[in-house]
Amino acid sequence: MKPVLIPNWTEKNLKCNFCGANQSVKYAANIKGSLVYICNKCVLSDKKIAKETIMANQSLSDMEKLKYVFDISKEELKANDPQLYYAILAVMDATK
Repeated sequence: MKPVLIPNWTEKNLKCNFCGANQSVKYAANIKGSLVYICNKCVLSDKKIAKETIMANQSLSDMEKLKYVFDISKEELKANDPQLYYAILAVMDATK
């Protein structure tokens, strides 16, 4: 399931299939053969959905994608793979 941005989402009156919100419903995804609509809040609150959405965003550079995905997962990464955590921090600091 990769959520995709809905073109002209502001012109459509969609409802989020996860929380029921009808504002900022910007994404659609195919889940088990059914098209579901997802609001911005739900996309960002689910780490897996958020990561997939960030990686699919064509307007972000690879460094921006790394930063956003790192921000979502940094505590988990620090606990499970501290060496990788500090390596990513070093790369991000070097590119500032």
